[in-house]
Amino acid sequence: MTLDAHQPERPKRPSLAARIGLVLLAVAVSAMIAQSIFQQRGPVLGVAALLLLGPVFVWSAASPAGVGRWSSEHIVADSAMFIPLIFFALLLIEPLRWWLAALIALGVGAVVVPLMARRRRSVLAKRSTSYETP
Repeated sequence: MTLDAHQPERPKRPSLAARIGLVLLAVAVSAMIAQSIFQQRGPVLGVAALLLLGPVFVWSAASPAGVGRWSSEHIVADSAMFIPLIFFALLLIEPLRWWLAALIALGVGAVVVPLMARRRRSVLAKRSTSYETP
C-alpha cells in the first residue's frame, strides 16, 4: 500500500495505556466540572452537565480521529455544541443566574455558530479542492 503524494501521513495511534489514561482523565475532568455545577446550581444542572460533558470528553479522549470524522461530516451540529459548552462554563460563575447564562449562551451561539459553520465549510471546500490533480 503506497501513500498518495497529496495525502498526509496518518499519525501513530497512542498506546492502549495512554488511551486509557486519557479516558480516565476525561472522566475525572467532566466529573469535577459536574460536581462543581452540582454544588453551586443543584442536582438537575449538575447531572445535565455530567450527561453532556462526560460522553463528549470521553469520546474525544478515546477516539480523536472519530471525533474529527464526525465533526467534518456534521458541521452545523459540531458548531452547535458550542452553545451547551458555553452555558456550562457560564454556570461556573456563581453570581450569574442559570437563566441568564442560558440566554447569554443562546445569544452568543446565535452569532458564533453560523460564523463557525460558514468558516468550516469554506476550509473543507478548499481542502477538498487542494487534493485534486490537474
